[in-house]
Amino acid sequence: MKRVVFWVACLVLMACCFTASGATSDRPWGSMAVSGVLDINPDGSVRDYTVDRPEKLPSVVLDVLKQTVPGWRFEVDTRKPAIARVRMNVRVVAKPVDRTEFSISVEGVDFADDSRNAAEDLTERDMTPPVYPRDAIDIRTAATVYVLVRVGRDGHVLDAAAEQVNFTMACPKYARAGLERIFIASSVKAARRWTFAIPTKGPLADSPYWNARVPVVYSLAEYGERVKEPAYGAWQPYLPGGRLAIPWETDPSLLATAPDAAPDGKATLLDGKPRLVMQ
Repeated sequence: MKRVVFWVACLVLMACCFTASGATSDRPWGSMAVSGVLDINPDGSVRDYTVDRPEKLPSVVLDVLKQTVPGWRFEVDTRKPAIARVRMNVRVVAKPVDRTEFSISVEGVDFADDSRNAAEDLTERDMTPPVYPRDAIDIRTAATVYVLVRVGRDGHVLDAAAEQVNFTMACPKYARAGLERIFIASSVKAARRWTFAIPTKGPLADSPYWNARVPVVYSLAEYGERVKEPAYGAWQPYLPGGRLAIPWETDPSLLATAPDAAPDGKATLLDGKPRLVMQ
């Protein structure tokens, strides 16, 4: 995936995001999750795309997408000479360049077949949330753990592992490695108990197992307040962790999309996912 980078003066770009969250001394990044739909031509090129609620998005983000998305190319099935519509989820990231500027670019993408119905998908039965680690609560930090699960034909999880851990609130450097391990342990322990309704129709119905990505979001709120969902189109603090190895997954193409581009709040089936031709 070719990357287009825009350079912008910070001014008010990050002020609200990082002042409210408590920035770390090493200047955290900002990120924004953008969703929409994409039409793919039979040759794999992009025919057209639209983003959800464009009026909520900063103009610089719309400009980055305008320069980036039309250049994508997808793997296609030549036996299906028709325009395909897919859902797209994009992770736009703002990185500090110096004291006054940020670079804005698309850093991760995730796609899903827009024509797939519930009977063709992997859907939640029981996804009881994990326990929030006490050590993380004590230092007022939050994170999202991107968990990969392999689900068997009985709907139970056969394997679970973390792909990436991103901190979404201030976290001291000295504590990150330890807290990452604690967040992973809590998430994977919960994931091993989850159950799903498996696909009963479509091309994946006879698979021996299914792979899905689940963002496990740990969020904090003041006592007596409800946890607030991030506003669409608003910059959020972003301290990304490294990509972690999945010991039981040997197909690199299955993991080609970025974990942190996956939409929060649901399991995203990786099998049969539209795939970019990497450039």
